[in-house]
Amino acid sequence: RADLELLQIEHTINPRLHPEQIAWIVYHAEDRAMFFDLTFLPLIEAIAPRLKTIKAFVAMTSRDFMPVASMVPNLLCYEDLVNSHSSDFTWPTFDERQASSLCYTSGTTGNPKGVMQTHAATLRSFRDWSDVVGLRNGDRYLVVNPFFHAFGYKAGWLASLLRGATVLPQLVNALLSRHDFILLGLRGQAKSRILRGLTGFLDQWLPI
Repeated sequence: RADLELLQIEHTINPRLHPEQIAWIVYHAEDRAMFFDLTFLPLIEAIAPRLKTIKAFVAMTSRDFMPVASMVPNLLCYEDLVNSHSSDFTWPTFDERQASSLCYTSGTTGNPKGVMQTHAATLRSFRDWSDVVGLRNGDRYLVVNPFFHAFGYKAGWLASLLRGATVLPQLVNALLSRHDFILLGLRGQAKSRILRGLTGFLDQWLPI
């Protein structure tokens, strides 16, 4: 149940799903706000009329890149929201067993199924994952896992925050469509020590 208020539940959605499934998931999860990259503006415009629970649509961009006209009702600018608030913030105290995130399955029989995860379980899971793979402070972490998935988001951003690693996100589609492979250049320039995802493909081109 994503909202603009604090202590609400993060819900990432797979944009590769059929629009009808995305609309159903948003309705079933009772999502309140939708944050999206402008890459997905056509998709959001197509399904916005069916997203009855959404109270706020937020484009993850600055004012300079906001669309001049959009069919999304009352479209908000992320950077405007950030800049309108003070940088001073006092973190609240709350129960670690409170739900922190929600992820829906895909490719299952019938409608997708939602799975909740608590703050405590999330932190333990990706602290342990970081230990297993050897992610450590000062690493340059080249993330190619999709951030709409719980693993890509948490093994990418959250694990790096826990360990103090630098995240180097890269658009996978751009890598797969070029023969010079930007990934190879990033690996050389940033000395990325850890690669996760697309294992067979990467091993073929980037033997470690």
